[in-house]
Amino acid sequence: MKRIITLSIALMALIKIINLPAYATTYPSGSCYVPDGYSAATYDFNISDVVPDPTQNTAGEVLPAIVSSSSGAFTIACACDDSGPIYTHQWTTTDLVSTGSSGNLNFYKVNEYLSVATEIKDAADGAYYPVPWVNHVNPTGYGMSCNTSASDFHTGNNIRATFRIDRKFVGQVSFPHIKIYDLWYTVNSDFVKGSPVASAYIDGQISVPQTCSVNAGQVVTVDFGTFMSGEFKNKGQMPSGYTPKTISVPIKCNGIEANANLTVRFQADASADEPAAIKTSNSDVGVQITDDSGKVIEPNSGLIPFQLDDNLQATVTFHAAPISTTGNAPAEGTFSATAYIRVDFA
Repeated sequence: MKRIITLSIALMALIKIINLPAYATTYPSGSCYVPDGYSAATYDFNISDVVPDPTQNTAGEVLPAIVSSSSGAFTIACACDDSGPIYTHQWTTTDLVSTGSSGNLNFYKVNEYLSVATEIKDAADGAYYPVPWVNHVNPTGYGMSCNTSASDFHTGNNIRATFRIDRKFVGQVSFPHIKIYDLWYTVNSDFVKGSPVASAYIDGQISVPQTCSVNAGQVVTVDFGTFMSGEFKNKGQMPSGYTPKTISVPIKCNGIEANANLTVRFQADASADEPAAIKTSNSDVGVQITDDSGKVIEPNSGLIPFQLDDNLQATVTFHAAPISTTGNAPAEGTFSATAYIRVDFA
């Protein structure tokens, strides 16, 4: 008798496992979401601008607005129990850091040089409304039905972007694929999170008249030579007996005052194990930059100051050497690294 009971229990458990249903994603009442089987829209706005007047290249300058559009559409459904049509409310969120407001525009940090304020065009009335959208509603048409998918929404695919210069810069500043907002829908004035129905990104650059050419625009190549793997003895140290390479690069500027004080820095990925060194293709080796005094110039943040002459020219000298990033003997073979020399106002 016990055997029959045991077998029956085991069989029931097996049947329960086999018949587990596949549940669709559920969302709280009052929220709207992208239904299963659909994807949120991705809006990519390619934005470029040239600042014609060098006097505009100053901290606090708000540049003229740029209108941009993107393709893309989304399908939504809303969790609710209303019997009649509903008119959705829209919201935006962002991970960008707020850098203040000017008039009705709200600015967010893009990078150390720029902030951006975004306005979204409402297709209902053709007007632009500043981000963030908080309980934005503009009822049109016949509304939506609860718990029913509706397609071909384009909200958020037309924007007006206004940039503010936060730090005077030289040449061009790029902003690759920066997410400026996520768009959400709700049933009423309460922000009940379902899922974002669209995400918007900006990609482009802002250029100013003040420019500088480093090494006449040619790549600066540094050959570190040949050394033995076993000559790397300690983390953060060069190979035994190694002499750093000395590099001098000419810089020629335009549109900048004579005798202006500038700086150079090296934009590069830092070594995970030795952040003061530039990452190379060999995880046990990094490249360390120093100035004439022997001071380590860390990637991205370290600066070498210099001054232009009367002809808007200068020569900047620095030193580079391979160092151990781990204290381990590196694998034999070649290694490489890339850094970009950026000129900034001091």
